[in-house]
Amino acid sequence: MDFFHRNGRDPYGFSFSLPHLELRFRARKATIDDLHRLCKKGDMKKVTKVLDQLAKQGIRPNYETCLRILKRCISVNALQEGRSIHSCLMRNAANLDLFLRNTLISMYNKCGGLGHALDVFGRMLERSVVSWTPMISAFAGEGRKGDGLRFRARKATIDDLHRLCKKGDMKKVTKVLDQFAKQGIRPNYETWLRILRRCISINALPEDKSIHSCLMRNAVNIDLFLRNTLISMYIKCGGLGHALDVFGRMPERCVVSWTAMISAFAGEGRKGDGLSDVFVLSSLIGMYAGLGCVDSAIEVFTEMPMRDVVAWNSMIAAYVETAFSREAVELFLVMLVGDIQPNNYSFATVQKACAGLGCVKFGSSVHACLLKMGFDLDVFVMGCVVDMYSKCGNLQEARRTFDNIANRDIVAWNTMINGYLQNGVGEEAIELYCQMPLQGFILNNITYASIFKAVAILVDGVLCKYLHPLVIKSGSLSYVYVGTALVDAYAKSLLVEDAEKVYTEMRYRNLVSWNALITGYSLARKYKVAMNLYCQMQKVPIRPDPYTFIGLLSSCSMSKALDEGSQLHAHSIRIGLDSNVSVGNALLDLYSKCGSVDDASSAFQCIDVPNSISWAAIISAFVHNGGEESAVLYFREMHR
Repeated sequence: MDFFHRNGRDPYGFSFSLPHLELRFRARKATIDDLHRLCKKGDMKKVTKVLDQLAKQGIRPNYETCLRILKRCISVNALQEGRSIHSCLMRNAANLDLFLRNTLISMYNKCGGLGHALDVFGRMLERSVVSWTPMISAFAGEGRKGDGLRFRARKATIDDLHRLCKKGDMKKVTKVLDQFAKQGIRPNYETWLRILRRCISINALPEDKSIHSCLMRNAVNIDLFLRNTLISMYIKCGGLGHALDVFGRMPERCVVSWTAMISAFAGEGRKGDGLSDVFVLSSLIGMYAGLGCVDSAIEVFTEMPMRDVVAWNSMIAAYVETAFSREAVELFLVMLVGDIQPNNYSFATVQKACAGLGCVKFGSSVHACLLKMGFDLDVFVMGCVVDMYSKCGNLQEARRTFDNIANRDIVAWNTMINGYLQNGVGEEAIELYCQMPLQGFILNNITYASIFKAVAILVDGVLCKYLHPLVIKSGSLSYVYVGTALVDAYAKSLLVEDAEKVYTEMRYRNLVSWNALITGYSLARKYKVAMNLYCQMQKVPIRPDPYTFIGLLSSCSMSKALDEGSQLHAHSIRIGLDSNVSVGNALLDLYSKCGSVDDASSAFQCIDVPNSISWAAIISAFVHNGGEESAVLYFREMHR
């Protein structure tokens, strides 16, 4: 080591003397700071100069920096500078992938450089629907038929899709969609809406069913609005049974969903078959359940002149939604005794009730029954069976059921992954996640959120950093629950700086996002930063919940910060959370470690229903702080 200090060089010829390193680091930091500052300022001419300086130093901008620069070019409409930056990126960027090239196309189109966009498009080795759509839109907006003819050879399948959809030839549209699936191209959200609305306008029921199948196989995100459009399509095309099937499988429903179905059955009721009244009353049961008015739902159900399986299912689901799981199971048994044939929704709902009760024996019996009735091929029902076993803690049977599902969809995969997470088994969840791409599944937002929960369980910062770029490229990070799960994963891995960076970049945040970061700093024993975040949260304003106080109080407890903890106690009293048993237990731990037994006793008295942890904490507080007599009194009171 003395040799190195004397010569300032190591045996391999690298200079490592401190002054030399400091100068190199200072120069590098200046140019990177300039890059971000100028980009934020919108001075793209100077950004290009900084990029050139970075290139001379052998520094390549990372993926996020490249995206930020291109998006800034779009916002300031800097075409000429955008061309220069494009050249810099081609020479110096580490990875110009599909997403980055699509951003280049978007930049040129929005800045008036259609020719340059066409050049980027022509040089792409692979293209997605995101690549095609802006080019088609650009040529449509320009109205340049000559250039459109040059482009036609490149946009054959996309052009076919839009042309055939406009023409109303939905049979050929389904063929084009199948070709897309084989090429790994997935139509975006707006394209699916356009196709479904065209089906409505030409009343093409047989083709509707085929397009619906394509949608279920290939769409990345089928949200509430898209499902409502499917219902509307089937109703207007005379496929009321198919509409009812979509409605029954919806994970959530809104007033638009209910209104469409009620109106449809009211229209059918003109035929005098009585079906309309049954469905309307069944819908009322569901609406009362959604409002938490289970008594009103029961009243409607008991007064119905006739009940079909939909009515029974609605009442069973109403019990499940309002946490009356035992009553749901009992009503299911009454339905069987009354010779009402259960359908897939009946079995799915009663499995949810079994999960709520933790009754794996009855759930297993229902499982055997539905297998005998041939519902083993219904992925919706079998997914509920997997969920039931998982929530009852029988992961072995849950996995066996999952493996036996012949036509697993993304929901079934996510259900099994969440089953592992509910039981705190992170490694198996990660293993299952790794199998999904191998079997042709594209991960959705729920999958990414679940995987980050697994990372949080495993406390694996390395894995978190590996998954972070993948979720950025997928576009899922824009969803608040995915971003929050990533913040939580970084925070639990004690990478709080990375957690805060993700948190800062989130466009939308909720209470869970704030809690995740506060808890992260609490775990890292940085209670002052956690308290500062809490102060910021109050300015938003977002009302804290028990988890907020638990994280903050545990941080104060570890640091023995009595004053800050007392302030939190006062605030919890003002908003009525001091009576919560979890908050009370955290206060007991704080006051015990800080030696303030009187405050601990006061906090204990405010807890509504003390649990075993509360009693142990208050007794321990007196024992460790010289109050043995009081500890004995509390011990006797606990055993009364």
